[in-house]
Amino acid sequence: MSFRAETLPLHSPPGNLDDLTDANKKLWSEDRISAWMNQEINQIPYPVPGPCGTERGKLSQFFDGTVTPFETGQQGVAVTWKAFPGIVKSKFGDDVRWAVADYSRMVQDEYCEWSVSRDRDNKILNATFTCEGPEYWQFIADFQDDVKGHTITDLYNKLMPQARGTIKKSEIYLKDENTGQIVYNPCNEYNIRSDTGYIAHLIQPANTLGAEVDISAQATVRRIDKNGNLITDPAKLINCSKYGQPLRNSDPTIGSVINNAANGGNSVSLKDPIALYMQSWDPLIKNVTLDDVPILKVPGLITWVRGAMPQGLRFTIQVPIGYRPPDGTPRTVSDIWDGNTNQNILYASQLMDYLNMSVSAVVIGNFPLADAERCPCELVKETPAGDLLDAPVQRVPYRKHRY
Repeated sequence: MSFRAETLPLHSPPGNLDDLTDANKKLWSEDRISAWMNQEINQIPYPVPGPCGTERGKLSQFFDGTVTPFETGQQGVAVTWKAFPGIVKSKFGDDVRWAVADYSRMVQDEYCEWSVSRDRDNKILNATFTCEGPEYWQFIADFQDDVKGHTITDLYNKLMPQARGTIKKSEIYLKDENTGQIVYNPCNEYNIRSDTGYIAHLIQPANTLGAEVDISAQATVRRIDKNGNLITDPAKLINCSKYGQPLRNSDPTIGSVINNAANGGNSVSLKDPIALYMQSWDPLIKNVTLDDVPILKVPGLITWVRGAMPQGLRFTIQVPIGYRPPDGTPRTVSDIWDGNTNQNILYASQLMDYLNMSVSAVVIGNFPLADAERCPCELVKETPAGDLLDAPVQRVPYRKHRY
């Protein structure tokens, strides 16, 4: 079967969302996605410092699909990782790590963040999870302030029913004291806490679309060690090229898969529409049940609000109004039973053990290999997890039985 190479007409909005006007879809494609890619490929408009005091060079094995023709119909190579924070899991046992991950969005660094609402008994009433990058929301704030029904304030009111449509622009914008300009505040009161049950978009500093593009682009740089051996180990690659955090689930996995594709004689890019996605549930989710029914089969328990697997962007979990349990006793999310760990869902983060995140790559095959470059950071140790995990944590009493 023969294929025809062609360019993309534009980079679509994340998940093909319909928030943007046609003009702004074009602007998003050109001034955001393509601009990021051009910076990576050509170091334009300015050169970016490379790892360990070096300068980044131009990339020959990474391409922009709106510029370079390729087989646009290809399925792509899915890169997946677990949504639960890898750094947190590496430092704590189960009960503590779940509490730490629920406590602050600053440790939710696998491109997925959430907020949890609890009742007086500390049982989970509802939780909202998102993987939408902050740049997209900032773009809406910057360019659609006059588009009725599609402003960022409209979006907040639409996605946060708890506010009952009362969110005002003044609550999510700030005034720049130097310029007098009114600017969007990503860390506003509706999008910063982890204990409200509502959330707008990602705010953890590492969780950005720009980071996704940067990791994918820089991972196409082929690396060799001091003995001339090709470096393929995920942690060594990321420590060598400095394109992410080696202790996370996401960054080393993305880098390794992309680098392997480049070593295989491919030019690589990200599959349209470019975003971070909630791709699938781990098969073990079948053992997570409400009243002995797998949660994925309980109508209305999990609601996809934006996108859907394999391109999920936002979902909520809440026992639906009208749910009738066998014994007639009202249920909460904390009545969900995890048969894999033999305990109730006391933390929303427990569900993140089963959620697979994803990006997808596309390739141009039979592509000339770029020369492999010596690793400039061979003596650099792994990046430490940092001090965020030393914060005090409010723990839910441990109960290893059904409520």
